[in-house]
Amino acid sequence: DAMAARHPRRRVRDLLSGPYLGRTLAVWMLWATCGFIQYGLSTWLPTIYKTVYHAPLQLALNLAAGASVLGVVGSLVCAMVVDKVGRKPVINVSFVLCALSLALAGLLHEQSVYVVATLCAFAMGFLASGFITAYVYTPELYPTSVRAMGCGFGGAWLKIAAIFAPTLIAGTIGSGDLSGAFYALALVPFAAALTVHWLGIETKGKVLEQLEA
Repeated sequence: DAMAARHPRRRVRDLLSGPYLGRTLAVWMLWATCGFIQYGLSTWLPTIYKTVYHAPLQLALNLAAGASVLGVVGSLVCAMVVDKVGRKPVINVSFVLCALSLALAGLLHEQSVYVVATLCAFAMGFLASGFITAYVYTPELYPTSVRAMGCGFGGAWLKIAAIFAPTLIAGTIGSGDLSGAFYALALVPFAAALTVHWLGIETKGKVLEQLEA
């Protein structure tokens, strides 16, 4: 009771006011990016491999599955390094490398299906590292009184992005501009990395009471 009395009571509106505004914007961008890339890219990879590069159906599915394997690797790497180097560095580096992989896929989209599939697999692996970190990072940014709400809004942005991303990407692919689709995808994690860098705070090595603004 004494500890609770020393901390002000927070409300939902605090998520978008005062010192929590920057944190909330970083969280929303972080989760929206994860949803946009994860579902926007993974939904269309088998179709891209089969229709654009004329890969057999089984090969297209195998290549798409390979991207999921890299996602597991990215998650394991995150688990091993996030408590050592910090949350923001893992998110920022992962998202920048994800953006670079997607940009290279756009640049080299006229190469073989294996080149594009390898770059997309790396993009999914890097994304997974930042994605898993989001589960660690988000709850650490809010006090107990609004933590569930803060995490809930972040998850809502992931679902919103997951709903619209496949349709947006389909419009680009349908026009035949495959490089444009990859470039557009690359901009999203790059923007998220900048947002987390400038608006997010580092939570490594701190107890929750220290992080309450």
